[in-house]
Amino acid sequence: MKYSVFVLSYFILFLTTRTMGQSELSGQLSGIINTGTYIVVDSLEVANTDTLVIEPGVVMLFYQDIPLDVYGLLIAEGTETDSIIFTRFENSVTWGGINFFDSSDSSSLSYCIIEFSNSSGIFCFDTDITITNSSITNNNSGGSGGGIYMQSSNPILRNVVVANNTAGNGGGIWYFYSFGTMTNMIIINNSANSVGGIMCASFSAPIITNSIISNNSATNTGGGGIKCQYYAAPVIINSVIDNNYAETLSSGGIYCLQNCSLTIINSIITNNTGYGINDRQNTCYEYIINSNIWGNTDGSFNNCGPSVGNNVSINTNGDSIDSYGNIQLDPMYLDLVNENYHLLSESPCIDAGLNDSVIVSYDFDGNIRMWDGNNDGDTIVDIGPFEFGAPLDTTSNTYIKERPAPKYKIFPNPSSGVIKIINNSKENYYVEILNITGQIIFKTQLGNGNITSIDLSDQPKGLYLIRLFNDVVIKTEKVIIQ
Repeated sequence: MKYSVFVLSYFILFLTTRTMGQSELSGQLSGIINTGTYIVVDSLEVANTDTLVIEPGVVMLFYQDIPLDVYGLLIAEGTETDSIIFTRFENSVTWGGINFFDSSDSSSLSYCIIEFSNSSGIFCFDTDITITNSSITNNNSGGSGGGIYMQSSNPILRNVVVANNTAGNGGGIWYFYSFGTMTNMIIINNSANSVGGIMCASFSAPIITNSIISNNSATNTGGGGIKCQYYAAPVIINSVIDNNYAETLSSGGIYCLQNCSLTIINSIITNNTGYGINDRQNTCYEYIINSNIWGNTDGSFNNCGPSVGNNVSINTNGDSIDSYGNIQLDPMYLDLVNENYHLLSESPCIDAGLNDSVIVSYDFDGNIRMWDGNNDGDTIVDIGPFEFGAPLDTTSNTYIKERPAPKYKIFPNPSSGVIKIINNSKENYYVEILNITGQIIFKTQLGNGNITSIDLSDQPKGLYLIRLFNDVVIKTEKVIIQ
């Protein structure tokens, strides 16, 4: 991910007085959209040399088929208590979604709601966007990717709910020649003719961690939960794939074909129609390690190798395992009926994972990821998205839930050139400032309790945006140089 902060002319938001008075938007936009409700009456565009910042509390109501097309830089960062909403004008219409076309890789959406489009809720071509703490729901694409479509992109998706979307292919998310990461995701109740949850096509290789993929359906062909095809290579770690449905091909869980490479570690695959993992054509490579595959209607595995699923030993819990540490036992969810995938105290998934494969230090709830849940003296990661009995992870920079907002002060503002930033929080942050072409004009690290001075006196007068960020927190502030 390449971060950008940018300089803007102070009066660059191209909204006519008449449009502002009626809270209507159309045409090319740049600058800042302040808190309020806006009716989008015609197509919106952020040009490739422009930046648009949407502030918390903005509600954008789109007329029929109207999209937001982004060629430049879009920053839409709400807050936990004040989201940004992109939705239809009224119940009888659907709009055109948010489309990124070779846009700035620093584009980001946080605490946003994207709903009721007649296209992909988010469409990305050659854009490494960051989406966090958002929901993408009730979108309907006649093509691919009802919730999100990624082509030649490497997104960062974290704490995003993708739910109740539909499409011809890939109801939830469609990856095409794309990589990126998905962390603490919920992919639920999406449907399509082919592939209900996540489609990984044509060399795509997303890393999926601490995520829940459930109740998705493919109504005409295979791939209820996940499908990987044509040299795709997804990696799935500490996730659950449960109760997904495919009408045909015994492929409700994960369906592989055409020379894919599938890696599954510390994950649970349960209660899907057909096989848990189905390499129907026997042309793929599956690496299934320390996972639990159980309760799928046609069995756990099809063509996943002669050793997978054949128990040869026992693990430290005394449960039978194959040569890769996999078990095939009831995971004992806390409340399966209500899709609560926390583990009961007697679950065989507790302390049954592989520590070396943990890539984030927190679980789905933001608790410490590796914890001695069965109190046997050995700290071993659990299988699945939730770590049993673990306390809140309050020390790691990757902790993402219930984390306090950054406390800082930027002054003077406006300024004649020199500004100061005081970091009063317990976190460390990076600070970056760039111009509108993406050139970094200042960057530094700001430790907790520290102060830094930034001299912008040699820069053009106008409005600058300063971004403070670390692994998971991003804050953008405005400063005027006059």
